Amino acid sequence: CHKQYSTDANGKEKVTKKCWFGYTAHVLADVNCELPINFKLTPANDSEHPYCNALVDQFLDSPLLARCDSFVADRGLDNDVLRAKLYRKDILPVIDTRNLWQEKNLDPDQLQVPTRSLDDSVCDSILRTECGDLYCKCPQSGEIRPMSYQGRESQCGTLKWACPATTYYVNNIVM
Repeated sequence: CHKQYSTDANGKEKVTKKCWFGYTAHVLADVNCELPINFKLTPANDSEHPYCNALVDQFLDSPLLARCDSFVADRGLDNDVLRAKLYRKDILPVIDTRNLWQEKNLDPDQLQVPTRSLDDSVCDSILRTECGDLYCKCPQSGEIRPMSYQGRESQCGTLKWACPATTYYVNNIVM
């Protein structure tokens, strides 16, 4: 069972081969009871996405859905389709994001993670990381501070954030 991956390292194309032996167990479990709900055994070289989606679809149609309020998975299952399915059923997906940003927009003096402007056409002082963390860049001093989480608007399906200067700072005095 071989898969070939082409990666771009220093502008050059590199091909590597990986070998898997055996099988993979895809398990959907209730962590409160420590019992499996459903599982699928597949060859180790198969992608996990179709099997995970099938397990989740079966679970979303089961009576056990009423007991579920969150879904935890590793970053290999990070995709918008799965997240949307879970959000529609009011289940919080706790899935780490994959690192997809290739360019490095680092500010070595303040943040050690790549950031991008939230929306260049509207405002360039609100920055975001690939994981979704929000920061505010002070237009006067250039200092970058984390935005303050203010809760969730469930009717609109949005999260509320506030400028750290208005939340934590008054006249440059930390409260």
